[in-house]
Amino acid sequence: MNEQPLNAAQMRRAFDEAFARPELARAEQGIELLALVAGDMRMAVAIDQIAGIHLCPAVTAIPSDAPALLGVGSVRSVLSAIYSLSALRGGPRRPGQWLITCGDGTIGLAFDELCGYTRVRSDEMPVSKEAVFVEVAGKPHALVEVGVLVKVITG
Repeated sequence: MNEQPLNAAQMRRAFDEAFARPELARAEQGIELLALVAGDMRMAVAIDQIAGIHLCPAVTAIPSDAPALLGVGSVRSVLSAIYSLSALRGGPRRPGQWLITCGDGTIGLAFDELCGYTRVRSDEMPVSKEAVFVEVAGKPHALVEVGVLVKVITG
């Protein structure tokens, strides 16, 4: 899992540049993905499915029956329920160094490591009824549908 992770400034620049291009140009260029590690799982999330990426804030544990819920934390002055991305995907429940926020920012998914950024053309995306994997830096990453996770969380 020890690829050379990008630093925060490089990730922020790549994220901002993704939104600086016109919509048509982005669509023609394919799907932009962030590669990450949560627990012992390599994953990739589509940039257009997340609201932001942040260092994980201090998390205050709260009583809950949700096994993946780590607690709550403040992200840009918004109180966010913070979940372990690893636990949501069937791995161990663990806090992370990084956080992706979803929707209005009230849901955060904590993970361990940012591995990189890539763009995959739509026609190059593998289609399968089971797990979909994309290659980033020569390693397979499971493509995670953030919208599906949010639906699982919100019921």
